[in-house]
Amino acid sequence: MERMSNPLSDIQTCNRLNEVELKEQMTYYLREGPVEILARLFHENTCPGDWNRHPSAALGGDLKAFYQGEPIGGKTPAAEEITSIIRYQWELGLLADQIVNMFGLPVPDNTMCILWNLGTWSSYVWSNLTSLRWYRLFRKVCGYKHELIPPQSDQGWEFRRPWLYVLRSLFLWGKSDLETEHMVRRIASFLRGIQRFNKQAMGRVLPPRRNDCVPR
Repeated sequence: MERMSNPLSDIQTCNRLNEVELKEQMTYYLREGPVEILARLFHENTCPGDWNRHPSAALGGDLKAFYQGEPIGGKTPAAEEITSIIRYQWELGLLADQIVNMFGLPVPDNTMCILWNLGTWSSYVWSNLTSLRWYRLFRKVCGYKHELIPPQSDQGWEFRRPWLYVLRSLFLWGKSDLETEHMVRRIASFLRGIQRFNKQAMGRVLPPRRNDCVPR
């Protein structure tokens, strides 16, 4: 297999990469490694606000310990395990972007899912949306979990950000309960196809395109 060229002449893991830079570097390091740089890149440049709150705080600690070479609970996690978790979360974020784009929904804060700042949105959801019919349907089609696609055994644990991102997009859409319920059913049909792929694939959420990890 042909080796990809490094997207930058000098390896960078600085904060505040823009969307194009982040996609380019994630594509490269997911395929080529080293995993220590991939873990640092993902931890330092994605999911603003997630790393100090449940359930992502524990993963943030594990990623930091991994790229700093520190044992976790007396052992160092396997590179394959770290890669699988990062790939799952990265591709689930891309899946949320794909859903919003494919169904013509508003893009929250005009930002891709993995770089979106959640702010107080999650607490707003629990306080203001739970009585809406379309929200209850969205919860149902997602198996009453806060995730679009449940992780496989090697993909870590619940990753709420993409679910909250699509939920925010549906809220911003501002349509009636009936119209939004119809949209939720369309999204649910699409997700069922993705779930079938995820059950059959090894460590993937989205089907590969061209050079394996090329972003959607």
